[in-house]
Order: sequence, then structure tokens, then C-alpha cells
Amino acid sequence: MVDSSSIHDTSIRQTLLTIKPQQNLIIDLAPFIYDPYMLYVVECLKYSPLVDALSEVEIVPMSCLSHLYSTAYYDKAAERIHFEIHNEKTSISKHRFCALIGLSQEPTLVNPESISTGKLFSMFYQIGYTETLTTITKFKKSCFPPQWNALFTLLFKGLSERSADSDGASKSFMIVLYGLYHGIDLDYGSIIYQQLVQSLHSSSRHSEISCGRYWSIITKWAMDHLHVPIMVDYLLSSIANFHTTKIIVIDPTRYSFLGSIHNTKLACVSTTSTVLQKYRKLPSSVPRELTKSMVHSIEEADKPAKRGKRNETQNETRVTKPTKGQTHKKRKSDKAAPSQPQPRKLQKTARRLILQSSTDSESEYVPPKHKSAPPSESESESSDDEASGRGDTPPRSPTLESPVRSLPPSHPHVTIPLSIPLIFPIPTSQPSTTIPIPIPIFIDTTTTTTTTCAHSTAPTPPVTTEPPLTIEPPITTKPLSPTPSIGTTPVLGGEDLEFDSTYFSPYRVQSDEGDDEPITKRHLKATPPLPNAIKPLLQLRLPPRSAKKRPKKFEKLVSEANLFWDSLQAAAQKNTQTLNASVDNLQRSLQAERSKLESAHQAIEAANATMHDKVNDRLTELEAELAV
Repeated sequence: MVDSSSIHDTSIRQTLLTIKPQQNLIIDLAPFIYDPYMLYVVECLKYSPLVDALSEVEIVPMSCLSHLYSTAYYDKAAERIHFEIHNEKTSISKHRFCALIGLSQEPTLVNPESISTGKLFSMFYQIGYTETLTTITKFKKSCFPPQWNALFTLLFKGLSERSADSDGASKSFMIVLYGLYHGIDLDYGSIIYQQLVQSLHSSSRHSEISCGRYWSIITKWAMDHLHVPIMVDYLLSSIANFHTTKIIVIDPTRYSFLGSIHNTKLACVSTTSTVLQKYRKLPSSVPRELTKSMVHSIEEADKPAKRGKRNETQNETRVTKPTKGQTHKKRKSDKAAPSQPQPRKLQKTARRLILQSSTDSESEYVPPKHKSAPPSESESESSDDEASGRGDTPPRSPTLESPVRSLPPSHPHVTIPLSIPLIFPIPTSQPSTTIPIPIPIFIDTTTTTTTTCAHSTAPTPPVTTEPPLTIEPPITTKPLSPTPSIGTTPVLGGEDLEFDSTYFSPYRVQSDEGDDEPITKRHLKATPPLPNAIKPLLQLRLPPRSAKKRPKKFEKLVSEANLFWDSLQAAAQKNTQTLNASVDNLQRSLQAERSKLESAHQAIEAANATMHDKVNDRLTELEAELAV
């Protein structure tokens, strides 16, 4: 008889994928676990339509999840994602996925494409954005005040397909923040569904599951829909939670304007929220007075004239250049030239590599962020920006893009110096001199940091003799380099490098064996007790208010500290008196007990002496009687 566990699913025989870290995390919407400045925005987020989209998760077998994700592909015409699970093919629609994460698809919802860039800029300035924006691509999350910076971080870590570089977030995430700020009925489902489709074109799809939390929800729905059995020996999925310590607290005093929560958003929140009831009692900020540069940036962002001309010129160049490349004269000139076939082969190989990376998922969807894919002509510009993940990035120059798309190049002398084919021969040669080159560079930079200007004028020999004397930099440079994730390569500006969430401590734990350590247990034993050590410090009282102005919070803290010190002294004095009284009572009671013991001891000794005398007398009488 065949064991049923051997035929239950073919997905268990394939290599299990891992869930991509640092993206699509579970967001805890309990406001009191965050810092106080985030309390009110997290409470608003808890009453928003994105509650399930941020916190919903399912625990499913990793074999089913890996098989479903590896076989999934997107049908753009039908707006469905097809996949296989348990040897059966099925699909899920956009409407079904949005229903799984608690988002509706009503036709009355606001279309995200209707939100212009000028409206986004106006919202940024009203919540306290510090710099003047010209394009979405120049957005910086650090220019937000603390509470809005933290809110954008929660949205990025919980909804985005990207795991790093939140400054390069797409325009769609700005629109999500816009909808939450104004409390409008926005079509959030379309934005999140685009992130799900974008996860199918991840560069690490062969080894990692991008947007693992959403794919676990889809896997659970498919298993329930097809009645897939769950075996006992399944390895279950696990999605990480977003830790509140990953949010870097920024000093609010750095910002000249701190925007409050919009009144329309407060009106959408239930009145049963005690947190926001306290917030409604606080004075709200007045509308911000925008500078001329801010007003000009909003007006320029709402002008569509320049963008229309730019798209028309690109369409014209893309139509005319391929027609020139398809003439027979061009082919004859290419055949006659003996030096042209070699660059043409390099160009074809480069294109093959690009096409291979785009067809790994075996889907009909072409990722908009691909270099060789032209800008969409049938879709609007905002949808193209949302899918690309780069915001309002202007279209690339047609001179660099048209030779890659056309098989016969229009101008041979233009396509020869392209940098794309010239990169490939470098790793194949692997010269032996490339390995030891970085060693002297790092030695120079770590040892002679103050003598960099002297190298150009007079290179002296003492500079070369200094490196063997300085051996301390390796101790300080170890914690400065963040540990790269497994399976990735350190690339400057890559997806896996996010320095905002890197935390380390430059101090080391001291050992007890080393006598030359700065602090050991011997030093701690030699130090005076804590009360004696801090007593002189606590006796120092702050001087009266000086001529300089002090903040009210500082004065309040000083007064509270003085009151605390006075109460502490009074309590200590009272405890001292109580202790002294108890010690005196104990001494008196001990003295009384001692005197009683002495008198009892003397009485016992006297009784013993009397008894001995009586016994001796009786023995004497008995001896006399026996003698007679």
C-alpha cells in the first residue's frame, strides 16, 4: 500500500524558499507600546481602513507557500494572479485579495491617480516638511517631524514590497499618507495590489519570498478553497513583527513647524477613543504660512504642459529610430563593416541577460522598473510611477533607450561606447592585480587620516612607517560596518542596506581576568558604597534662575527635582529617627534581659550549693549509721 504522505503534494520535494526580511512586517497597532510622540498617530491608524492590511497574517506550511509563490504569475489583462498548489491550478482576483485584507473595492472610492503631485506637496508642507520639493524623487523622510516620520515608517515597513531605501518610495505611498491625513475614502486596495504584483518580479525570487505576509494570506485562502490537507511534519511559516526600537527618535526642536492631525481625520475616529479625546482638548496648530518657493513648487507640480511635451518628443523619437534601423541599406553597411559584428554580439548578449531576468517568473507582466521597458503609452503617468517604485522620476533619454530596444542600431558609432556591454568582460578576465589593491587603500585611510593633503605635495617616508605602529583602529572599526544579510552582496545604495535600523554598542563587556581593563570587579569593590559616593552630589542644589531664559519644561523639572530631594531628605531623617529609637529600645530590652539572666544564674548557683551541702550531710549520716 502506498503511503499517503508520499503523494500528498509535489511541492515538498522542491527547495523551500525563505521569507524576505525587513519588509511586509506585522505592525502592532497598540499605541502605548510606542513612544509618546507616536501615541496619537498610531491611534488614528488603528481606526483606519488599513488595520487588517497592516496586521493580518496567516501561519501556513512553507512547502505550500514556496510552491505557490514560485509558480505564480500575473495576468495583466484579467487582473488575476495564477498559481499552483497541491497539483491544482487556480487564481485569485484583485477583488478577492482586497477582501482578504479588509479593503473594499467600491466604485465610489477615490482613485489614487486623481491625487496630483501638487496636493502631495501641499500636505507635506502643512505637516511640517522642512525643505522645498521640486519632484517626488527628492523626497526625504528625515524632513518629516517625528510623529509623521514614524507614521510613514510604519506604512513603509508594513505595506511596501521594498525592504530598504524609504526615501525612494513610490508616489503611491505618498498617496497612502495623503489619504490617512485627510481621512478620505481612498482606494488603498489598488495600491497594495500593485505591491503584491511587484513582488513577483523581485531580483531574489529564486531564493526569497517577497511580501511573505500577503502570500501567506493567499496560501491560506487557497488551501481552504481547495481543501488541501496539512501534514504533521510541515514546516510552518513565520512572519516577523516590526520592533518599535527600529524607529529613530528625532528631536522635535529641530523643526520650526509641527503639523497636527487633520480635523477630517479626527472626525472619522470613534468618540470612544480615550486617547484621541485627550488629543482633541489640546490646542491644534494653525495653518502654516508657506514661503514663495513652496507655493511655486506646488504650482509647478500641477502644470502638466511640460510633461506632455516631453512624452510627445519621446514617442516621436521611439517611432522614427526603429524605422531607420529597419532599412536594407543599414544592413548592407553593417555587413560591409568588418569591425561591427563584435560590438553587436555584446549588445545581443546584454539584451539576452536582461530578457532572462524579466522572464524568470514566466508571466505576461513586464515590470515597469526594467531599463529596457519603455514608458507606458496607454496608461497614465501616475500609474507608471506607482509601479516603478521611483516616484515622479522623469523618463529616460531616448538616445540611450532606443538602441537597446532595436535589433539593428541606427548609428553604429553611437552604440559602440555604450556602458552596458563593456561591464561584462571585466569579471571574466579576473586579473591577479585586482585582489591586493584594496589592502593599501584601507591602510592609508585608517592610519593617515590627517595627512591626506600632504600626499600631493611631498610624499615623505614617515607616512609609510606609521601603519605598523597603529593597531587600535580594528577595534573601533568592527561595529561601524553593518552586517550584510545572507545571500546578498554589499552594493552601495542597494536594497539590503538600511542604516536607519542598524544599532550597535561601541562599548565592550569587561572581563575579570584582565588587570589592565578600565573597570573590573576589583575596582568596583574598592569604590565606596553608593550612598557615600552620591551624597556629595545630591547635596548640590541648583543655583537660582540666572539672567538667561530657561524653558518652562526645564524649570518644571528643576522644581520637581528639588521637591523630590526635599521629600527624600525628610523621609531619610524620619527613617533615621525611627531606626535610632528602635535601636535604643532594643538596647534597653537587652540590658533588662541580661540583668534577669544574671540574677537567675546567681539563684541557680545558690540553690546548687545548698543542694550539695544537704547531699553531703546526708551521705555523712549514712556512713555513720553503716559504721555502727
